[in-house]
Amino acid sequence: MPPCRAAAVPEVALDTDPFVSLQCPTHSVDSERVSGATTSAAHISAEGVSLYQAAFNPVTWSGSLKKYPLGFDGVEGTITIASQAEWEAADILTGTTSAVAKPAPEARHIYTSMLAENRSRLTIPFLWNDLSIAQKALLDASPVNGASDQLGEKRLNYLRGARLYELGNSGGIFPKRDRILGAIVHSPPVFVGPPSTSTQGAGYPEFHAANKGRRAAVYVGARDGMLHAFDALNGEELFAYVPQALFKQLSSLTRQGSAYRPFVDGVIAVAEARVGNEWKTVLASGMGGGAQGVFALDVTRPDQFEKGLGALWEFTDSDDADMGYVVGAPLIASFKVKVVKGVSSYRHFVVVAGGLNSYRDDGTGKFNLQASGVLFLLALDKVKSEPWKIGSNYFKFSTPVSDKTIANGLVAPALTLADDGAVSYIYSGDLQGNVWRFDFNGSAPWVSALASSSPKPLFTAMDEQQNRQAITQKVQIAYGPYGGHLLLFGTGKFMEAADLHGAGFKTQTFYGVLDMLDGKAVTRNQLVERKLVATGSGPGALEISGSELQYGAPGSGDKGWYFDFLDANKTGEHSISSARLSDGSLFFNTLIPNPDPCQKHGTRSYVLNVLTGLPAYAYLTAYPANANMGNTPIVMAIVPENPPREASGKRRLKKKLEVVDPVVSDQPGQKTTTPGVPTQTVTVSGRLSWREIVNWIELRTSSTKK
Repeated sequence: MPPCRAAAVPEVALDTDPFVSLQCPTHSVDSERVSGATTSAAHISAEGVSLYQAAFNPVTWSGSLKKYPLGFDGVEGTITIASQAEWEAADILTGTTSAVAKPAPEARHIYTSMLAENRSRLTIPFLWNDLSIAQKALLDASPVNGASDQLGEKRLNYLRGARLYELGNSGGIFPKRDRILGAIVHSPPVFVGPPSTSTQGAGYPEFHAANKGRRAAVYVGARDGMLHAFDALNGEELFAYVPQALFKQLSSLTRQGSAYRPFVDGVIAVAEARVGNEWKTVLASGMGGGAQGVFALDVTRPDQFEKGLGALWEFTDSDDADMGYVVGAPLIASFKVKVVKGVSSYRHFVVVAGGLNSYRDDGTGKFNLQASGVLFLLALDKVKSEPWKIGSNYFKFSTPVSDKTIANGLVAPALTLADDGAVSYIYSGDLQGNVWRFDFNGSAPWVSALASSSPKPLFTAMDEQQNRQAITQKVQIAYGPYGGHLLLFGTGKFMEAADLHGAGFKTQTFYGVLDMLDGKAVTRNQLVERKLVATGSGPGALEISGSELQYGAPGSGDKGWYFDFLDANKTGEHSISSARLSDGSLFFNTLIPNPDPCQKHGTRSYVLNVLTGLPAYAYLTAYPANANMGNTPIVMAIVPENPPREASGKRRLKKKLEVVDPVVSDQPGQKTTTPGVPTQTVTVSGRLSWREIVNWIELRTSSTKK
């Protein structure tokens, strides 16, 4: 083999991920770290609302997915979480509680895909006799030396959940597992119920009617090499998918004492989209640090996956050298592709930021030393027998590297929509602190998406010492008070061991940057500063203050706000997950790293007014929280079922917003109490006004005449 060429730009050392690389010698085999959660509804007034929480065991590298019923305490006016889980999907899949695995390993609906001779992607059962010769050879490869050991079929059955070949059994040769479900680290669970009611288009009402009663599912990726779909009602696995791109690494799961490595470890997106002439519910996911690429599945009927379109496609660095490790959430959206005689045509794409380390030398044609940041549009209606062809079934838009001394890569896109429901703009941040805007108001191939052949960022996040601040989260977008878009994001990177140590700590910031869509870049000195100070409301609680902000018309006024996290250059406080916008308020969590692997990382929750960056409801702005990994907060609304009408016919709806923290353990009383921030708002619903009829006497008289 030719010698490897050093990349011109440093890589992110994903194999030293600080969430998993540091091991505590005193951790027991029962240790568990919460890694993500979601709810089945956004407000608690709905009956049967549940919290679905993922976790992993840092000793055994097994995973956990639990369902907790949510309730409402009318006395305290708060959301309650059941003290014990209703079910644990890992136990059901393993047979821990019932002594019988459900479904049994041989009955599990596990699928993968392969390329046929005509280059069509075929969805096939993950069964030995259905695999291609090449796939069998990869499973036959010893994880020790790569030589064929003819254990491929046993490996496949082991991965399906069979316990016969585990050490401790007669003839056992593979690692013993406490659970079949692999560790869930960076793939937060996603709940999917009926199709969206907000989507429009020809044929969509019929699609919605046909699928509104479908089985609700929870999707999550795991270290066992699979994307799992679990029944949201009873916790049983509906199906699983093994990406073809991961076959080279699967045999490593059967090596005793092997170090942790990710597999399906990306963020999942699910949405309704038009695939050819059919409406479908589509799932798109990267593989995180598992492989460089993304895949798309038809999950319209998760309990009948084999009857749908199955795997739509996979797209990896073998298809385009600028594809890296996709760690941000993809988007699924409609784009206007052409206009003929005033009639617009649309096409659905998966939007993917190219991610990390696309410039790593991992094979001829699979890397690009230019280290560009890249945004991909991958067509969902790609014919399965067609190869990927740029300008036809996929498009890409490249941003230049700004500093060759630090790692680069676009991480997570965010979008705005035009009046016709098609994408108008996409914003994405990169590891070098740049925020890029892509304009899709024209038609394909969108040659002016970046305005010029030498594009410049809309904004660059830098501290007062001109240190670039990495952006690793999805930008949140609000409308500006006088037009334009207010972009809301924090800075910080927590992806490698270097991010854990104090020597590398620098000031990190949260920004609200106004883009007036006038082609002008925004700088930090055009933003109004806010300052954080400690308060007496409790340890770690903070207040925020600052001068009034004057937004103006294009070309004038302030361009937003910002504040530096308090002593972040000493504590290492990072903003690594996206914020949540709700009723004009901004909610986000930060992570305060702890270099001691036997101690939890600290987290802090913030609540702010979106437009001003000042307190949203009360003086208290930030407080310590239970969000174990600094994830996007779960914000739920507490809404009365039927508020009384006033004499005018109005209903004054008092809605309270509450952040639901993950459950620390199944034992009552183990949930840490945090100082709450009052978040009650009053909105008017029902009849907003009565029509005044000035001549009512005449109308009454005429109606009674015979």
